[in-house]
Amino acid sequence: MLETERRNLVGDFRGTLRQCEAVLEGHSYLRNPSGFRQNILWEFRIQEKINKLMNRIQFHIFKINLVTHQLQDGLLRNMADIHNVV
Repeated sequence: MLETERRNLVGDFRGTLRQCEAVLEGHSYLRNPSGFRQNILWEFRIQEKINKLMNRIQFHIFKINLVTHQLQDGLLRNMADIHNVV
């Protein structure tokens, strides 16, 4: 149940990473070094897609942090309740 909730809250982080890998595979000028002009053209063609993927990754990370902080808070409350009972 927790895994299903995590997926619903965080989203398809792996899918986003797969899209990043696809961009790198399809547009990696590091594997095929080219001239300055070609590098600049590559950046203009792909920069918007890179920015969108970076924003998605940051949003996934934010949601992961939100979920883990809530879980930590719940665990701390449970530990405090157990400590108060004993």
